[in-house]
Amino acid sequence: MRRETGYALVEMFVAIVAVGLAITLATAGLDEQKRDKLKRRSVTQVRGIIQSLVTYGGVNTEWYPGVTAEGEVIDVSPTGVFQILLENNSFSGEYAISPMEDLAPWQPNQKVTADNLSYAILDVDISAGKTDRFREWRQTINTRAIAVSDRNTGAEDGYASVWTPHVDGEGWSGGIGRNDGSASHEASPILNNTKYGRGDANEHDHLFESQGGSDALMTFSKDEDGKEAPVAARAVPPEIAESNE
Repeated sequence: MRRETGYALVEMFVAIVAVGLAITLATAGLDEQKRDKLKRRSVTQVRGIIQSLVTYGGVNTEWYPGVTAEGEVIDVSPTGVFQILLENNSFSGEYAISPMEDLAPWQPNQKVTADNLSYAILDVDISAGKTDRFREWRQTINTRAIAVSDRNTGAEDGYASVWTPHVDGEGWSGGIGRNDGSASHEASPILNNTKYGRGDANEHDHLFESQGGSDALMTFSKDEDGKEAPVAARAVPPEIAESNE
């Protein structure tokens, strides 16, 4: 009888371990499904933002927000551009926030700040002279020019995003919106064969590092010296926080 009891206890222990493992795997699968769903939603939002730029250009002699119909720069900072789009009812305040962040949406009659945004835009600052990136801040329908993306949340020595919370070299991954109105989720900040304005094609183009004015350079927030100051990933939505407990 003791031997049978011993076998029963072992079998029960094995069964408990198996059930626990099954629950763990099932939970991990659900978490991954949630992330995939949020990624698709985020790409949809990036696509909507880039298409809003294109639509705006249609009534502004092709120029995107922040530039007059005569091609004069007013404010092409991320907050300035999103202020125009939001006041123009191009999309809601919630639409400017990644589904991986829990932020306060912009409200009408308020000034847009970095706390209302998740996404970076193409740096078209022409203070140092007109660049090929600036030439893409309009309806060029260029499939190889990136104009919107998830921002860099990493430090100076690495890259990350709301999808990759740990800074690890080229650890950024995220959504990008192209100047033809399309969008996708990319696994790396280095993209192949981009092209801006009259510049040469860029074989391997880093979204957050520039070799001049004819390649990609995404901006979200700059410090007083005009240098990019990455804003770390902020609060995640409650349902994601709960699933990670």
